[in-house]
Amino acid sequence: RDGMDAGDHPPITPVSLASQEHLHGDQWKLYSLVSRHFLATVSPDAMFLHTDVVVQTSCSASWSGDTGGLSGVADVQEEFTLSSNT
Repeated sequence: RDGMDAGDHPPITPVSLASQEHLHGDQWKLYSLVSRHFLATVSPDAMFLHTDVVVQTSCSASWSGDTGGLSGVADVQEEFTLSSNT
């Protein structure tokens, strides 16, 4: 075969279904990480809606008011993120 062997290896992919009852501690964490990463590489990008709200108040000339805010993120495609809640 022509070319240079850089020593790379094929990607690590999960080969069977597992559960927390069968894998313990770091085994489950590693399996979960590899599985979620694999699924992310073959799935479309997740879509989220990000909303910012800023509120400014003022009551009188002696009080300059206050500014506050909040922000939130919502799933646009909920079915995409359900599998990542492990």
